[in-house]
Amino acid sequence: MSDDPLELPLFDPPPQQPADAPIIIEPLDLTTAAAQAELLPKAPAEPPPAAPSESPSPEPSPPAPRAEPQPAGIGGRFTAGLIDLLLHAAIGALLVGGTALLGVEITARHAAPLAVVLLLFSFLYHVVPLAFWGNTPGMAVVDLRTRTLDDRPLSLPQATGRWLALLLTVLSCGSGVLLAIGGKSLADRLSNSQTLQS
Repeated sequence: MSDDPLELPLFDPPPQQPADAPIIIEPLDLTTAAAQAELLPKAPAEPPPAAPSESPSPEPSPPAPRAEPQPAGIGGRFTAGLIDLLLHAAIGALLVGGTALLGVEITARHAAPLAVVLLLFSFLYHVVPLAFWGNTPGMAVVDLRTRTLDDRPLSLPQATGRWLALLLTVLSCGSGVLLAIGGKSLADRLSNSQTLQS
């Protein structure tokens, strides 16, 4: 037995051609190439990309029913009136102190002009906030608001009526608040309005 390894060529080597031999390119037969391409196994078609699944949006919950506003109690009205009265007293003290700083001696003849200034301040302090926002600063602190009987903002005449009723209440030492019958004070009755706890 020979020790030479057995060589099995896998492919027939191409015949050696001389270096100066011309290269021959055979024309391509398209019908044969198309028929051979049909015989090749076809790759499976890729399915179209799945649309991103949209999770159904949750149904918006219905708004919680608003609680009906309750008429303001005597305690809230009294506290709001006291805060407003203290602010008026502070303005009065500033007027008197400013007059004294100017070197003017305050006598009885100065009482009338000071009272007029305080009345004008009081009118603007009550009527403008009531007509535009439905409460005075004191009412806002204790969360009270004033509306018409059909739940609309007060008109200027109604706000003026409330201011006049508040003056009567102060002059009667608060009896307009204390006589609140059925949740309606003197100011509510004279202005045809209602004071509510927000």
